[in-house]
Amino acid sequence: MTFKNPDTGYVAQLIPHEKGLTTRLYQTYDGGSNWKPVHTLDHMILNLEWNNNVLWGSGKDVIIKDVNKTERWTYSYRDTSGKVGQIRDLSFLNDGSVLAVSFNGYVLNKSSGGEWKQEKLTSNHLRSIKTVGNRYRVAAGDKNKEEINLFVKERDKEWKSSKNGYPDIHRLAVRDKEVWAVGKDGLVMHRQFEKQSSR
Repeated sequence: MTFKNPDTGYVAQLIPHEKGLTTRLYQTYDGGSNWKPVHTLDHMILNLEWNNNVLWGSGKDVIIKDVNKTERWTYSYRDTSGKVGQIRDLSFLNDGSVLAVSFNGYVLNKSSGGEWKQEKLTSNHLRSIKTVGNRYRVAAGDKNKEEINLFVKERDKEWKSSKNGYPDIHRLAVRDKEVWAVGKDGLVMHRQFEKQSSR
């Protein structure tokens, strides 16, 4: 579920059928008092996010741009091999780049005007990714196969794993230069990132 403003919002409902799952998208114009169906997609959509007046949807093997437009939505990313799996979260940078994470441990990265790149980061499920300014990226998820489940990357450097294993991390949020994480067993933690030095 996501809201563009206090009145306008969207929610994705998964509908099972004999071949898997489809998604029915609903919209509200009155702050959630009433919902009307927009359309149905032949994809499992798990996440909806607004960025620059565009509604993005991500899910099993797809990232869809303008997901709320009945006939004019487009694939931004589609994995026909099935190796990437459920794409659980998106993060948008000021330069037009898009980041995503998947349940199969992949980080996806698309520069503005560029092609999507895939990087296998872990065997664990990744659930959330956020950017802190344009300098840091933080990815997190479950520790279903490996002990380490929190990763940080500074702009053009390699991903670094945290030294500690945490309970499963379900979601990240950013406020100013601070990243908050919530997860299993009542986990709530945060980290302050240093301010970018002026040159």
